[in-house]
Formats: sequence, structure tokens, C-alpha cells
Amino acid sequence: SYEVQVARSVFNTPQFEGELRNIRAMAGVDAVQLDWEWAAKLRKIVAYVSTVGLAIGGLLALAAIFMIANVIRLTSFIYSDEIEIMRLVGANESVVRGPFLAEGLLQGTAGGLLSLLLLYGIFEGAQHTPLPRTSLGSFLLVGFLSWQKCAALLAGGMCAGLIGSWVSLLQRPDEV
Repeated sequence: SYEVQVARSVFNTPQFEGELRNIRAMAGVDAVQLDWEWAAKLRKIVAYVSTVGLAIGGLLALAAIFMIANVIRLTSFIYSDEIEIMRLVGANESVVRGPFLAEGLLQGTAGGLLSLLLLYGIFEGAQHTPLPRTSLGSFLLVGFLSWQKCAALLAGGMCAGLIGSWVSLLQRPDEV
């Protein structure tokens, strides 16, 4: 058994590929294991899982936008008399629609915070389970999301809230 360290710049050169073919063809060589091949396969799996996660996240974001839009629409129906009075006394559209946009923003922020808390709870629960850990399980439970990912999740919730309220206010501009 031999272990050789190879510079990253040499990995994808034709000369290195030729040397690998020569070593594999040598008598007495059972296998040539290249860690970057394994790492490349792992990167493909991670990319696939990330793509599936993004697709599911996109569907959940659309569902959140739809739900927030419906809640804002119902709220605008509840306050339709007050909205009519505001318009009669000369309120402009930003004064009429502003509270609904703020409500959507608050709903999105609350949804983002709730999702972060649930994810953290699941992470902590998985950390303290007495189940046997595989090397992959231990790798996945090293640490919680970075602050950048947490901020992106919160910002995504806020954007979903704003978009949902904006969409609901665009559906029938004569009523809201």
C-alpha cells in the first residue's frame, strides 16, 4: 500500500491521467483509490440534495405567499368599511395599503423566525438522541446553520410576507 500526495493543479492534466492508467495496468496492482473521485461523487450527491431542497423550499415559499395573500385579502374585507371612510376623507393609497403591507411583513418575519426555531429544535433533538451515530450522521450534526443562512431564511420569510400582501392588494385595487 502506498499513499501519495498530489498537488491540486496536477489532478486534471492529461499526463496525470496517463500515469494513472499505467499504474492501474501494472501487475500486482489491485486498486488505485483516489480520494478526489470519492469527493467528486459526494459533491454530486450534495448538489442533487441541494437542488431538491431548493425546489421544495421554492414550493413552500409559494405556499407561504399564497397563504399570506389570502389572510391579507380577508383582513381587507374585514376592514372594508374603514377603508372606505379613509378614502372618503382623502387618504392616499399608501396610507390605505401601508398597514396591510406591514401586516404581511410581520407575518413573513414571524414565519421565518418560527421556522428557524423549529429547525434549531430538530437539530438539538437530533444531537441528544441515544441512537448509534454513523460517520455521515456525525458529519451532518457538527453544527447548526451559519448566521448567513439563518439571515437568508429570515429575509426569505420577510420577502414572502411582502410579496403575499402586495399580491393580495393587487387582486382588486378598487376594494383595497
